[in-house]
Amino acid sequence: REAEQGKPKRIRCHVEPNYQQDPVELIVQGRGIEQPEGAVRTLEFSAGVREKTTQEIMFPPDGKNTSSQPWKLNPVMKTEVPSGVDYWFCPGEITVPPGGQVSLEIAYRPLTMTLQDEDRAHPETDAPEEGSAAPPTARKPPKRPRELRPERHSGKIFVATPNGNAYVWNLVGKSSAPSKVQRVEAT
Repeated sequence: REAEQGKPKRIRCHVEPNYQQDPVELIVQGRGIEQPEGAVRTLEFSAGVREKTTQEIMFPPDGKNTSSQPWKLNPVMKTEVPSGVDYWFCPGEITVPPGGQVSLEIAYRPLTMTLQDEDRAHPETDAPEEGSAAPPTARKPPKRPRELRPERHSGKIFVATPNGNAYVWNLVGKSSAPSKVQRVEAT
């Protein structure tokens, strides 16, 4: 398979409605490369649940835009744990001026808490106490132990540049109880 890597591949594209246009042929070529040593960095965040904290990084982190043209880049951000939610945010597009750097703000706003020390020490269950005097019909059926929260939230941000470089940050977040309890009342 390695011999196939990097070879151009022809893809036939059918444009809708196909009766108005002939198929278009697209030629695609590419290959994956290993990240160089030190190319993957880690950012750590800590916030109360539903509270936002931010960090700014300079981009590109190891220098400047060496071209004479501005770079319009689209960072790709993903929350991995828990999956299916967005806990990290950054601008959808950044512009790096020629010969310069730009500040990139990354925000962490968790909607669930991570595992706390007290959760680890006392995993709660909703099972009835053994030896309960309540008749069997009055007891609640035993429930499964509560699922433990993740120890941390994790995500990634990936930014590719026109000169062929790619930058990756692993994002790690710890989320505690909210610092201020808010009560919402409906009338």
